[in-house]
Amino acid sequence: AGELARHFPLHAAQRFLSAPAHPTLSPAAAHYGEPLRALGLAPENFYPLAWPQPTARLIAIHPGSGSPSKNWPLPRWLELCAWLQHTHRAEFLIITGEAESPATRVALAPFGRAAHQLPLEQLVVALAECRLFLGHDSGVSHLAAACGVPGLLLFGPTDPALWAPRAAHVRVLRRGPTLAEISLSDAQAALAPLLAVQK
Repeated sequence: AGELARHFPLHAAQRFLSAPAHPTLSPAAAHYGEPLRALGLAPENFYPLAWPQPTARLIAIHPGSGSPSKNWPLPRWLELCAWLQHTHRAEFLIITGEAESPATRVALAPFGRAAHQLPLEQLVVALAECRLFLGHDSGVSHLAAACGVPGLLLFGPTDPALWAPRAAHVRVLRRGPTLAEISLSDAQAALAPLLAVQK
C-alpha cells in the first residue's frame, strides 16, 4: 500500500484507505469493508434482504475459480447440468472467464447461453435474470450473492467460514479438503431445498 499511497490524494476530497491483504476478520468481506469505518460507514449487511423473483428457469453456473484446486471436476458439472435439465427443465447461463479453459467452455456449451468474460455491469444484469446460482469459492459467487440470487457453493480446500458469502440465501456444500469428495448425489441433495423454494 505504501507505493500506491504515494500517488494519492489526486485532489483535496480524496482519502486513501488500506487494509492488510490477508483477512483477519470473518467473513473476508467484513475484513475488506473495515477501512470504510474511517469514512463513517459501518459495513455490516453485505447482501440484500429480498431475493429477486425471476420467472425464468435460468440457472447460472460458474464452473471455475482462481485456482483449479477450488473447482469441482468438469464431468460432475456435466452430470449435474444434465440432471437439472432433465428433471427440472433448467436452462443455463454459463459464466466463464480467463481462468476457465476452452475445453470447459466447449463441454458446457450445449447446456445453455455463454456468458464469457462479460463486463461487470453486464454480468450483474445477467445474474438478475437467474433463479439460482451454482459455483465455487470465487468473486463471481460473491457477486451473485450480492445480487440476491439464491445459490449453492461447492467448497474444498478453502474455509467457507472465511471465504463464503455470509448470506441467508447462499448454501455451502463441503465434504473435505478436495472438491472431488463432493458427489453428484451430494449436490443434488443440497440443491433440493433451493429447487423446492423456486417452484
